[in-house]
Amino acid sequence: MAGRTLEDVAAREEAALAVWLSDPEAAPHGGESLRDLRVRVGAWLDALQEGSGRVTAVVEPDVVRAATVHALGVPDATARRLDVRP
Repeated sequence: MAGRTLEDVAAREEAALAVWLSDPEAAPHGGESLRDLRVRVGAWLDALQEGSGRVTAVVEPDVVRAATVHALGVPDATARRLDVRP
């Protein structure tokens, strides 16, 4: 699905997109699930040294959502409800 707009994917693969948007464990076409992203980002956050100071990360909005969900300890599905500006 790389390089395709959300509208294009919705038009061609409506069912796969619906599953991906509703199930944090879904990874249609072998992509990364929302849960896997949260685990990966969470592991990175947890590995930061206490007192290491500020960290700047230039990331996609989904990474910000995953980091927020991890930090708050809320269910993975919450990420889809967070509004993150690009």
